[in-house]
Amino acid sequence: MPSADTRRILRLIDSQSAAIKRSFMGFISSVTDDKLMAQVRSLLERRDIEGALSIVDSHVVRLGSILPATFNAVGQAEVAALAANLASRVGGTAISWDPTHPRAAELMRNNRLNFIRQFTNEQRSVTREALQNGYAEGLGSKAIANTFRGSIGLTRAQSKAVDNYRRSLNEGSMDALSRGLRDRRSDPKVTRLFSDGQSLTPEQIETMVERYRLNYIRFRAETIARTEGVKVTSMARQEALSQSVEDLEIPVERLTRIWNSTVDARTRDSHAVMNGQEVGFNEPFVSGDGNYLMYPGDPAAPIEEIANCRCTVSNSIAPPA
Repeated sequence: MPSADTRRILRLIDSQSAAIKRSFMGFISSVTDDKLMAQVRSLLERRDIEGALSIVDSHVVRLGSILPATFNAVGQAEVAALAANLASRVGGTAISWDPTHPRAAELMRNNRLNFIRQFTNEQRSVTREALQNGYAEGLGSKAIANTFRGSIGLTRAQSKAVDNYRRSLNEGSMDALSRGLRDRRSDPKVTRLFSDGQSLTPEQIETMVERYRLNYIRFRAETIARTEGVKVTSMARQEALSQSVEDLEIPVERLTRIWNSTVDARTRDSHAVMNGQEVGFNEPFVSGDGNYLMYPGDPAAPIEEIANCRCTVSNSIAPPA
């Protein structure tokens, strides 16, 4: 069973992940709003793709603002926990969270900018490709605008999955029933029609594709929320500990960090073997695949080591020699 401190950290991650998820879904809602889409359609009628993309860019910037907010919230919570734990064992010196500390400010700024840059590049690539395909197919302005709207929030792989699902439905292929994120309520109808060699109506296909797309949006919201929640929480906790160590003048040689894996069937093999691994305060952990991570969600680590990670780090302080 996880320790009380690990449970506290997991609750902290869950609360910040929930905030990030709400922000992502708010981003989707704002960018696909009817009034904004009217502006987009006007731009796309003139084939001003860059103008349409710039509208999305501004909303991505707003989305990125959730990361400094979560970083600051975690820093405050962690210092409060340290004040009741670590400080009591080394004296009564007061400790506090300082979001304006140059190191903390740089971490917040870089994390936000990196997120905005990566998200913007991915979104621009997906949307531009979708629009170019739409123009090549000779779609009208309304259909082009719908293509733009349908690309928002999806990765390239997810956008292609939606396109392939639409193709399977149009072709009457049973492959449509193999999609894990499909709306299964339509399965009996699809099975009956396709088995009899019949087709779905265009309206039925659009409804099913839209439900499939929305399921992918929710899936991506969960992935982004979990990945960014772990990363920001880990980053802020490390900074909070750094500030506290400096305030209390604790030699870093007395500090040990311990990796705690959530060991179950979903845990990466490379992280399961890390459970209980101990390193010094400024030393990285080493995954089972040989990658170095300063903490769960370390942005310097490969994506396969950090996406949807559920690990935590606990700290230990040795008594004075």
